[in-house]
Amino acid sequence: MDDKLLEAYCRKEEIRWQEHSKQHKLEQRAVSVASDALTKRLEGMNEIRDQRAGFYFCHEGSTGVEDGGSGTAAT
Repeated sequence: MDDKLLEAYCRKEEIRWQEHSKQHKLEQRAVSVASDALTKRLEGMNEIRDQRAGFYFCHEGSTGVEDGGSGTAAT
């Protein structure tokens, strides 16, 4: 292979590799952003669940059981 052809080929491969690397970094960033968004959404859902659990516990009595009773724990 001619030296100029080899140099051109090497440059072309280097550029291709740089583009591939950029694309990979963009994909990694997209996955990271999506993961962070999902984590925040799950944390929000857990917070709502915990708030509801506290609400039901407070309104159902100290046993936390819907039994239509007085809401006091049996001894």
